[in-house]
Amino acid sequence: MGFNFRDQYIRLEICGEIYNIPATSDLMKAVKEVGQELAESGKAVTDEKDVEVLCEKCAGFVDRLLGEGADERIFRGRVKNIYDYIDLLTYISNGITAFTRQRTPKNNPYYNKKRKRK
Repeated sequence: MGFNFRDQYIRLEICGEIYNIPATSDLMKAVKEVGQELAESGKAVTDEKDVEVLCEKCAGFVDRLLGEGADERIFRGRVKNIYDYIDLLTYISNGITAFTRQRTPKNNPYYNKKRKRK
């Protein structure tokens, strides 16, 4: 068995389109920032106008995570609402988490599990 690099892209299928997201430290930083911003914004929602502002922020997050224009392609012909954004961002987050778990030493075929550290 020789060495081969593993894929460095997180592959997500959304509304029939494939998004290949490069797994970089910039992505991980963006995910953390998006999560923090959503948590803060969600606390401030008190009326319908706040929900609209939150949807606009979510649209920006989708583009930030999947690439410019992704939000428009995903929601083409569909009325945007906060519940769809919650579902979509949860799906994206779960995909990133699954990829990250797959890359840990426990799941790495090249990692010697029996090696003892000194």
